[in-house]
Amino acid sequence: SKTLIEGKSLRADNKGAFSYSGAVEKDDGKWNSFQLETALSDMKTGQKSLVSNIGFTQKVTNKLAGEFQRKIDVKVQRQGK
Repeated sequence: SKTLIEGKSLRADNKGAFSYSGAVEKDDGKWNSFQLETALSDMKTGQKSLVSNIGFTQKVTNKLAGEFQRKIDVKVQRQGK
């Protein structure tokens, strides 16, 4: 099964925004994939000032032995002044 999540939050002073989106996949009761992206944006310029990406993937390498291969990625990028 696959689930998508998205959302956005604006600051009260309208100077910035926070947004996030993510997706998860589950099969046979185990997490196969998880992706999450977040961003902070400047409302005046519309440009993203901070972006983060977190990813997790898992695949079965030997089902009889219960062996998995897992990969975790984390990326953070800052832009602007």
